[in-house]
Amino acid sequence: PDPAIRAEMRAVPQPEISFTYFGHVPRRLPAGNERPADRPAEPDTGPARAAEGLRLHKIEIAARLGEDGLLRTDFGYSTNLFRPETVRQLADRFLGELAAIARLAAPGAAGGTARDFARSGLSEGDLARLRSRLGPGDVGARV
Repeated sequence: PDPAIRAEMRAVPQPEISFTYFGHVPRRLPAGNERPADRPAEPDTGPARAAEGLRLHKIEIAARLGEDGLLRTDFGYSTNLFRPETVRQLADRFLGELAAIARLAAPGAAGGTARDFARSGLSEGDLARLRSRLGPGDVGARV
């Protein structure tokens, strides 16, 4: 490893928020219930960090899809840095943005305009060509 590259990488600002999507995570069975023989047991890993441990990010968002098909998110943060109501406001805004994306992706929805994807550099014509290649109903299924 090149020392100059290492120094350059250390100089890059680190993100203050992390987001991890775990995909589909099966729920745990309540204590005392037996798991079917064809399903391996999930070990209880305990807390993700020691109570006195330092966080790498100011806010850690972990998301997973439950067996009921609902997205679950957990917001980890230090109460030394944030008030619970501040993180609640962030979580509510996060939920609002997800709902807006879901509306764009819903079957029968137009799928948004170039303005909705301004950072992508796509034009209205680009989006129209993409929609015509996907066909009706595919936009929501693939987003």
